[in-house]
Amino acid sequence: MLTRIGWVKNLKKVITYHEQKVDRGIAERIHAGNFLLKPDELTEALIYKRFDHALSCRADGSLLVLHADVNFHPDDAPRLTTDTIRHITIQYMEGIGLSNQPYVAYRHIDAAHPHCHIIA
Repeated sequence: MLTRIGWVKNLKKVITYHEQKVDRGIAERIHAGNFLLKPDELTEALIYKRFDHALSCRADGSLLVLHADVNFHPDDAPRLTTDTIRHITIQYMEGIGLSNQPYVAYRHIDAAHPHCHIIA
């Protein structure tokens, strides 16, 4: 597993990017941590509103959003079901100490290797 972590300032852009992939059928929203709704009940607008609210509560006024790209070896594809990747994202967020933050995980199916993205 290889993870690339970046920080983005444009919340709307990163959410729209992943939601457009969901709309085109080349990604799926597989987990929504600390949301009141299930992943398949969310909309782009609801996701944005939840993140925007969380950002507005930051005492330091920072607006950076985590964007983690979690990549797996192609040989692991047969073992990486959606449930397995969902479990990995939950463990990953716990491991980096951000499991109490709102986050959304997307599984992309548009590359030769299995991967997912976590927005927090």
